[in-house]
Amino acid sequence: MDPAETFHVLSFLDDRVRLLWAFSLLAHAQTLSQDVQRAICGYFGESFPRKLVAVFAENLRILDLADGTMQCTKPKIDFEMGCFLYPISERIVVCMGGRETSGVASLDVFAQVVTPLRPMLSVRSFPGVVKVADLLYIFGGEAGGDLVESEVYSLGRRPSRALPNMQHPRSMFSPCVYAGDILLPGGSPVIESFHIQTETYTILSVSFPFPGIASVSVIVGDELLSLCLLNHVGKWKLGSSGDFEVGFIDKIASGAMVYSSSPAVLHSSKLYFADVTGNFTIYDLCSNSLSSQRRDFL
Repeated sequence: MDPAETFHVLSFLDDRVRLLWAFSLLAHAQTLSQDVQRAICGYFGESFPRKLVAVFAENLRILDLADGTMQCTKPKIDFEMGCFLYPISERIVVCMGGRETSGVASLDVFAQVVTPLRPMLSVRSFPGVVKVADLLYIFGGEAGGDLVESEVYSLGRRPSRALPNMQHPRSMFSPCVYAGDILLPGGSPVIESFHIQTETYTILSVSFPFPGIASVSVIVGDELLSLCLLNHVGKWKLGSSGDFEVGFIDKIASGAMVYSSSPAVLHSSKLYFADVTGNFTIYDLCSNSLSSQRRDFL
């Protein structure tokens, strides 16, 4: 399907169906050509990811996925280590939560300007967050213990509102959008699926292999792939009755370690994500190896 055909098909779909169908397609990003991905992203006002941003203490780092170069600056910001960093566009990152705070702020990574936004409904660190259109779905997190409370946060003018509680508390995980559902793997041995339209939860038949351990998850083709702090990777075929296949990740780079709840970006058969030190970890799906992009703190 070329970009023109993509627009033609999308134009005949109802708004909500269009939205859910598009995110289902984006969940299978590596099976689509980059031209088609860009066409879908452009139609829905999304940015095709080319850069990753990380903030650690007062250090700002930007990794260019095309050439692997990293920019490091020290803008006048002071986010807590417990905050969650979510890329909204090529330019804007939203930082939310932290120790004893429900605060939310947007960071313009080019102008290096921080703008306070309205707070979340609950205090939380390291929640699971996923963006759908102009909404951030925020699940769980930590505040003296893992939370079940969840909410939907509007980046527009609509007020935030509480969502039904998850059935199992969890934190330090990354949700994945798939075919109109938000999968919640990590933080618990039980994987829940949140249906966006009905706002109900379903328990999946498969157990998560790394409960209680910080993990990064992403959907690659028809598989849910999860990396954990212990440098293991689990792969589960979506919807199957089988269990996760778990293997050890060959650690070839000094200091590379999975420890983040930030969303991973798939680019050229590699997963890129910001780790807890404010640097970047890279998982090569083909070689099953970790590497890192690191710079000394400024």
